[in-house]
Amino acid sequence: MVVDSAARHADDAGLFVNVLEDCCASPDPELHRIEIEKILPLFATVTTSEALLRTL
Repeated sequence: MVVDSAARHADDAGLFVNVLEDCCASPDPELHRIEIEKILPLFATVTTSEALLRTL
């Protein structure tokens, strides 16, 4: 829930949010999948660390 809360706060503050799906986890793999596929894309760009590094 820390990543979710931080991403929401950043989005509310007007920041562009990237969430690196391979750099966060959940004790429950199904909750992680739902968060990454359904919830976080509503207010963040979900990507991987490799993809982000390619853009830098």
